[in-house]
Amino acid sequence: MLAQANAVATESTLMAQYARAQGWAVLTFACELATEGRFATTALVSDTSDAPRPLVICLHGFPDNALSFRHQMAPLQRAGYRVVCPLLPGYEPASVSRQSQSRDRYALVRIACRLLAVIETIAARWNDPQTKVHLVGHDWGALAGYALIRLAPARFHSFCALTIPYPLGITAMLRRAPQYLRYAWYLEFFQLPQLPEWVVPRQNWAFIDRLLASWSPNWAMPEEIRDSIRQTLAAPGVLDAAL
Repeated sequence: MLAQANAVATESTLMAQYARAQGWAVLTFACELATEGRFATTALVSDTSDAPRPLVICLHGFPDNALSFRHQMAPLQRAGYRVVCPLLPGYEPASVSRQSQSRDRYALVRIACRLLAVIETIAARWNDPQTKVHLVGHDWGALAGYALIRLAPARFHSFCALTIPYPLGITAMLRRAPQYLRYAWYLEFFQLPQLPEWVVPRQNWAFIDRLLASWSPNWAMPEEIRDSIRQTLAAPGVLDAAL
């Protein structure tokens, strides 16, 4: 595994425009993994100064992108941390797996290996590649976090998992709380061949809107965040990877 400290600013996406309005930045990091070669990862960053600060790495879920942690960034920054929220592997064309025919190309162990390379690259930008970091994961980001801390426990000061308990799998969760099925039915739907790729983006991504409304009926996602998620999922190769 090789970590490179190359990072360039990204300005063209809706996520980058939102970040700039908040005084943050979106950087693209050049990463490399021995088993998969070079790939790029884009991340929302709270502070791009050269000052070394404790790192908090936040991993988003589905359907989402790095802006899902927008409300946590400012308080953590005020507390003295540098917050970095990378897009999960496959959530941008530059990180879509080249192993397009492999059934396990987004297996948790593969995602964990890629994210460890990402974290080392991010750490090398400001500190030492072996610097310990605080890890936060939500939804699928929490599942990736569990795999990460098992893969390299010495790399983390702490881990906070949001919405996903440990060590329950989906079957065990449904056995204990069958009402969870009303929130997780889409997992089975996404296993169908080709149909989800056709249904999800139809009518301006109405499927995503219905999914969010079923999870949080009393909350309205800001339109600029919704547009940012649509743009993320519409990028070449991303919808297939996310599903």
